[in-house]
Amino acid sequence: MFRNEILINNKGTEDEGLTFLDHKTLSSVFRNSEEIMGYYKINNPKELSKEFNLQRFHIAKIKEGIWNFIIEEKGKEIKNKRWSSDFHKAYSSNTSEKERSLLLKNNDFLTKLALIWGTSNSNQKNLLEEITQRERGSRSWEIQASLTTSPHCNSKYLHHVAESLGNELGFGYILRIISRNPNVKKETLEMIAKDLQVDERYSQCAKSALENGKESANHQI
Repeated sequence: MFRNEILINNKGTEDEGLTFLDHKTLSSVFRNSEEIMGYYKINNPKELSKEFNLQRFHIAKIKEGIWNFIIEEKGKEIKNKRWSSDFHKAYSSNTSEKERSLLLKNNDFLTKLALIWGTSNSNQKNLLEEITQRERGSRSWEIQASLTTSPHCNSKYLHHVAESLGNELGFGYILRIISRNPNVKKETLEMIAKDLQVDERYSQCAKSALENGKESANHQI
């Protein structure tokens, strides 16, 4: 509910579509949501921040429990005792780069995705670079979307994916992902924006980034 109030509060502002709770947003949401604040007995922005963080913690714990349950059940379903362990190791931020690299040859699709996200979230840039080299020719939407989402994905790889897959059926949305990546270069944005074969839905982020700066691409819904 708080998230919805933040979205309503930010509508029509430079933060439209975003749900982070900085000091400015905190004060504004408190001021504009008097009825809800009264219902939950929240008396000031500081109490709102405390309640928001408390509920976010509870939600995170519930999500973690569900996540672990699903992974364990998947391991039972495919009758592979190592699968759950390998998946958790691939995804966990506590896995060292050396230990995670041992899973590079694992061909299980879900473990591959976990490896990409775990590597990116752990800021293991060298390993991510190795993964991009291995997956350069992949035509998997999930693989390429995961790689291009990473803030550590290099600009050359972003350009490669946009150029080789951007016009392929079913891959259009990846152009929006690439346009929002902080490492994307102007030449890649121009290629996407000027390509007449690209649907407007998928080129608008690139156009916005070129016209108003990269940050503006994140406000495109």
